[in-house]
Parts: sequence; structure tokens; C-alpha cells
Amino acid sequence: MNVSDVSLNETLQDNSHLLQRLNDNTVQLNFIPSLILTISMIIIGVPGNILIIVVYMKRWRKSTCRIFILALAFNDLFNCLFTMPLELYFILNVYQTDLPYLCKISRFMTFWTNDGSSLILMGIAVDRLQRICRPFRLQLSISTAKKIVAASMFVSLLVAWPALLIYGISSIRLPISENNMIYAKLCLYADNPGVKLDPTVFVFFIMAGNSVLDVFFLVVYGIILYNVKNSGKELRKLSRVDLYLGNGTRKTSKANSEDQNGSYKTNKLRSVSNTEFRKRSLAETITDDQYNSSRNHVNQGPIKRFHSEQCLTAEAKRKLFAQSRQKLHSFSSGRGSRRHIYQSHDHHRKAKTTIMLFSVTVLFMVSFVPYTVLMTIRNFDSGYYNRLSDLEKAIYQFFIRSYFLSNALNPLIYGYISEHFRTESKSVLKTLLRIKG
Repeated sequence: MNVSDVSLNETLQDNSHLLQRLNDNTVQLNFIPSLILTISMIIIGVPGNILIIVVYMKRWRKSTCRIFILALAFNDLFNCLFTMPLELYFILNVYQTDLPYLCKISRFMTFWTNDGSSLILMGIAVDRLQRICRPFRLQLSISTAKKIVAASMFVSLLVAWPALLIYGISSIRLPISENNMIYAKLCLYADNPGVKLDPTVFVFFIMAGNSVLDVFFLVVYGIILYNVKNSGKELRKLSRVDLYLGNGTRKTSKANSEDQNGSYKTNKLRSVSNTEFRKRSLAETITDDQYNSSRNHVNQGPIKRFHSEQCLTAEAKRKLFAQSRQKLHSFSSGRGSRRHIYQSHDHHRKAKTTIMLFSVTVLFMVSFVPYTVLMTIRNFDSGYYNRLSDLEKAIYQFFIRSYFLSNALNPLIYGYISEHFRTESKSVLKTLLRIKG
């Protein structure tokens, strides 16, 4: 070995040590909040998403909601087990990343799973819209829900594959003195991408797609909220009036029902004209003959006239029609009361599920807002990040990873809103503790 070779090796070793010091110093100054965020999301997200998968697979009835929630949980669990640990590696080796294929796969999987989740949330929104606002129409089946999940992941694969070519190792020069530079390697846009595609175009396409989906979510859930609110108002107005008694006669208004000892006899009720009685009780008197006829011609009876006159929303019509049909075919008020309680419980459960899934969607949208804004700014202003102070860079690096929140916090939303999920989760945890004991 000659003198020049010894000098070159010493220079390389010095540069390596210097690059290590620069790397560690940058991590301490700019990436501590990002490390805390990522580690916290792994700690919360891994057991939380595993619990979701166990509860919904083993202890939940089959439904479209179950299919969608399981698909989201699998995507989130994959991010917590794969992409987040890789992100920790890239953070701790911010200037010393020399694994281009790992960088490519990490970025591709991040885009694929998160884009797939956004499309699955779109399917959830459509399913909720059908069940809440269009209950009489054909609903999504379990097989259709599975097809939506498969199609969502396939479409997101088509959208995300350019990340395999765009991302890779990016070499930058770091000044160490007035005349000396040192080269660092980052997981960013590749120096020699495998496709002639401007990374800015790809990122802008992803951002535009997310914005369109956000608008879609706001419109759909706005329609759902409007229908639920209006239905609730109309049902409260009619809560004091039951359409039919168990024996087939129409229940009187609140004023007529106050005296149940005979001050208002059935004959007197039948003598009141239809017009006056409708004003007083919001319903017509149905005689025994009319009742027998309505059993055979439900769609042509007073239900149809009542709905057309009151202009109720679809949800109110569905609830009132179910109550009316149940009363017409039941001669036991006790059985009818139990049926009414079951229907009220079903309506409450459906509303709770919608609120829960809406909260998951809001979390997804909010968690991507900082990432979308910062990536848009950086792509239109390439020198933006370099002009930031160390504190501002730390804030930037924290919020550029804000989308991790949607991968880890969904279990907390389910546990807070769904009492059934809390109960089943406790049961699963108790079973695991018994097995370990």
C-alpha cells in the first residue's frame, strides 16, 4: 500500500466520522418530536389495530360495516408494523441512508395503503348514505363491500406504483467549512429516477386526489347529517301519536287519551268528522271495516295518505311505515311494544355506527391536511425548507408525518363511541390474561 492509498483511507474515515456527527446533531435538533410521534403511534397502533381485527373477526356479526372496518384495520396495522419502523430508520440515519430499494418500497407502501384507505372510506360514506337516507332502496351487500375493498386497493396500487421509480437515494452536499463539502445520502427523490416524470407532478396528483375526496366526504356526510336532523325533528313531533292500537283502531291524540275511563267514548270519536279529527290528532279514524281492508291493501290505506300529506323524509317514513305495519298485523299491544323497542334500538345503533365511521373519516382528513399543505409549499418553493430555523424544521418534520395519526388512533375512536366494542375488547383481553395466567 502506497502513501496515497493511506491518505485516501484516512480521508474517507474522517469524512465518515464527520458525517456521523452531522447526522446525530441534525437528529437532535430537528427530529426529536418526529421520533416521539412515530414511536408513540407504533405503541398505540399495533395492539389497537390487532384488537380491532380480533374483535371484528371473531365477535362481530357479518355486515358491510364489519368488512370496511377490518380492511382499514389491516392497512393501519401494516403501516404500524412496516412503514413506521422504516421511517424510524430513515430518521435516525437521515444523512446516511444508502438503501435505495428499501426507500422505494417504504414510500410505495405508504402511498398504496393510505390511498387504499381513503377509497375504502369513500365506500363507507356511500354505504352510510344508502342506509340512512335511502332505506327503501337496494343496500350494499357483504359481497359488494368485499369487491369495493378489492377495487380500492387495486386502484390505489395503480396510483402509487410511480413511487417505486421516483423515490430513492438523493445525494446532497453539506458545507463543513468555507472550501470543503461533504456528501450526504437521504431517502428522497432519486438522483437517477427510473422514469422521466417530474416528482412535483406526481405529488400534485396525489394532493389533488386527496382534496377531491375531502370534498366528497364533506358533501356526503353533510347530506346524511341533514336527513338525520330533519327526521329527528319530525319524529319528535309525532312521538305523542301512535298510528294504530293493537286491536286495529286508531289511537287518539294526547288530549283524547288523557281520560281513559270513558269520558270520550268510541262512538263519540266516530261521530267527529274526518277533517276536524285530522286537525286535532294528525290522523284519521279507522273503523273495524277499514282496518280489515287495510290489512289487504296496506299501500292504498291511510299510511299512503299520511305520508303524502306530511312530506316526511325517507328515514321518518321508514320508521313510521315499520311501526304501522307492525301494528296492523299484531293484536297484542305487548308484542307491539317490544317490536317498537327493538326498532328504536336498531335506529340508535345505526346512528352510533354512522357517527363512529364519520369520526374515523374526519381523523383521516385532518391528519393529512398538514402533510398536504407542507408538501405543496415545498414542491412550489424548493428553497423553503433550507430557510427555516432549527425549531421550524423540527415543527415541519413533525407535521410532515401527521398522517401517522390516522393509522394509530382509530382504535381509540371505536372504544370511545362504541359500547359494544368496549365490551368485546374487555372480554378478549380478559381471555388473553387467563391464557397467560
